[in-house]
Amino acid sequence: MRELSRNSKQVLAQIEQRERTRTGISFTQRLSSISIFGYYIEISKANLHLASPDYERKQTLVNAERFTTPELKEYETKNSRRAGKDRRD
Repeated sequence: MRELSRNSKQVLAQIEQRERTRTGISFTQRLSSISIFGYYIEISKANLHLASPDYERKQTLVNAERFTTPELKEYETKNSRRAGKDRRD
């Protein structure tokens, strides 16, 4: 389980860096996860015009929007399946 957690942080950091480079959003974009919504990219309202067209809106906040991508959805699915297997073993 620790290995999954360690790899998870690395993979998410790589995705975050790649998305920052791709969109040109510097410090206000962040990739995170909460249990209800899963993995998401949070972009401030000031930078919404830089959001990639392939981002899917997940949640609207007062000063930001949260989005997901097909890659994040796929990673979330894989991650939850692995965690389920680890719990059963």
